[in-house]
Amino acid sequence: MRNVRREAEAQRMASISEMWVVTTRPLALEGEMYEMLKTRLLKEETKFVYFIDSAAGESPFHDLWRRLNVEAPGKSLMLKQKLQCVLVPSSLCLYHYGICNPGQLARMFGRLIVYASEIPVGYLSMDSQQVSRAYHLLAPIYQRLNMEQEITTDYGKFRRVQTT
Repeated sequence: MRNVRREAEAQRMASISEMWVVTTRPLALEGEMYEMLKTRLLKEETKFVYFIDSAAGESPFHDLWRRLNVEAPGKSLMLKQKLQCVLVPSSLCLYHYGICNPGQLARMFGRLIVYASEIPVGYLSMDSQQVSRAYHLLAPIYQRLNMEQEITTDYGKFRRVQTT
């Protein structure tokens, strides 16, 4: 298992153009993960999409959004294009993971996020079949949400969070 600090460094070094993170609330609210997210958003071409538990994650995402806007004044439009949030049914957040380079089959990989007492303590590599299944579940939902604000599927309701 790779600890949070080592994972942040590994992500900094990896060639990641986009990352989808499925979790109860954003992990990058502080510390190394926040600094890594801020750097990748402001200085690199990385896009982040958070698929967050609709019961618990909207408020922390808005907190993250506000903090980034305060620390990077005048960058709101760029942040809107590179940082998005989709509220998902709680049942999709039983496991917390990230899909790096979604849809880029030769470059797509996943990281399972391990928690202890609701605190992220480390990361494990996901099996490629797990990554593929997760991607194939989320991709059509995400594509539809690019055209609609809210959709209902067999899995439940999904809604894109509007940022200001």
